[in-house]
Amino acid sequence: MKSNLAKVLLVFATLTAGCASTYTSIAKNEDGSYTLTKITNAFFRIKGTVFHCTGQGQALNCSEIDSP
Repeated sequence: MKSNLAKVLLVFATLTAGCASTYTSIAKNEDGSYTLTKITNAFFRIKGTVFHCTGQGQALNCSEIDSP
């Protein structure tokens, strides 16, 4: 009984775990804007996204330019 409960808890924890995201690259373009890449680890897949960003004070305003 304890073994089955442990298996159920392990599956539940795996299915409800959050998706981790990592920004892997930032490059400054000639016009002063930036290109960012972001990798998201989802359940059974990895997704990459590319963003075009412009600086606004201390923050970046980004728009998605490519994603699968």
